[in-house]
Amino acid sequence: MESHIDTLRNIAKQKKEYKQTEANFGYSNEFRDGRTYICSFEGLQYFLEYVKTLPNKMVLDIGSGDTKAISEIAGSSFGKDLEFKATVLTKNSRIEQYLGYENIFFTSAETLKGVESGSYGGVISCFSVTYSSSPELSISSIDRVLCKNGIFKGVFPHEDATIGRFEAKGPDVYIKLFKSLGYGTYKIAGIMLAIKNGSDLEAQQIFKKDMYSCGKQKNVLPRSMED
Repeated sequence: MESHIDTLRNIAKQKKEYKQTEANFGYSNEFRDGRTYICSFEGLQYFLEYVKTLPNKMVLDIGSGDTKAISEIAGSSFGKDLEFKATVLTKNSRIEQYLGYENIFFTSAETLKGVESGSYGGVISCFSVTYSSSPELSISSIDRVLCKNGIFKGVFPHEDATIGRFEAKGPDVYIKLFKSLGYGTYKIAGIMLAIKNGSDLEAQQIFKKDMYSCGKQKNVLPRSMED
């Protein structure tokens, strides 16, 4: 039977492996700036333009790390007229200089505890929901917080993978779940987009408009300097 000390040691080991997982997927703080976020999503301009057409003009970034990337996007022309919030699992001293703790929820993707139902026009996830221990609960929570016609865009590995002791699921399982809730969906490789009450064609059009202009979009944001 595992002792209390052994349990603590395993938790510490798991945290260390998770940090390595972040590095393997390009999920470190150095990676998380606005320009590389834009590239990871294959563009976000038209995704955000769509959110601006909705009554609920808030965007939620699930698993935002130190929030540097989303705060840079919020401060750009892409973020004009939108409000940005983020979820994190742990405190980070850098959050206050970026998005600010007043815009943070300390919660998991499975529950999105504290996030008001039907209050968000857009939700994004860059290599965060992919690690969910329950994709079903995560998609149910995302659906709950999205308003009517709300939109989701996520970055995943191309297919299921095991990194360290963590299971990272590809987009197909999430697309199937969104489809079961009546979403229109579209994906290329490990990037997917889903629109609540929308069509596959509508999802494809927004995705491709962003993809074809991604190179220009990243130049809207400044190059990050080392902190």
